[in-house]
Amino acid sequence: MKILNNFDTKFKEKEYAEAVKKHWADNVLLVQRCFAYLFLKWFIPLIIYWLFATAILSFAIYFKEYELLYKWLVRTVLLFWLLVLYRFFYVFLDYKYDFSIFTCKRIFTYKQEWLLDSDFKDLPAEKIRSIVSCRSGLLGNIFWYWTVEIYTDWSMSAEDSEDHWRSQAWKTKLSYVFRPNKVRQKILNMCVIKN
Repeated sequence: MKILNNFDTKFKEKEYAEAVKKHWADNVLLVQRCFAYLFLKWFIPLIIYWLFATAILSFAIYFKEYELLYKWLVRTVLLFWLLVLYRFFYVFLDYKYDFSIFTCKRIFTYKQEWLLDSDFKDLPAEKIRSIVSCRSGLLGNIFWYWTVEIYTDWSMSAEDSEDHWRSQAWKTKLSYVFRPNKVRQKILNMCVIKN
């Protein structure tokens, strides 16, 4: 399903299939958020919000004879759920549309900021200087997700001409990556060691 121009529910699959067609499956790595992100940022807060809204509505029913207070509490719950739905939609966009595709030649990073805002980056794989995987506390160790950061240098900005290079650090941060040490090693083997 495609909504507007840049909100395509099959976008990740299309980009990955195109990369595999060009570079073979062994030379392509898709890095995306793990299911723990959806569980921790969407499912658990949904339960907490549901319990909170139920408590407020129970409290409102208790004061039903006070019409003004009752209406105020019910409107508060409805406004609260609108904010919750907005937050859950935003978390879903992060889960579905924040990903990176690594090939032996290039790095492609995609980020959907909101329904109308997208951010795409690509860089030659030979510019990778360092790949770091960072732990994310207790939950990160339990669910086995961390953060992977990729640093490059000597990138060319849009203002620079081809003969004038400026030293500029470029960093891509991939959070909630499942087994990030394994991902880091795959990126090293595919992008750094082969080049």
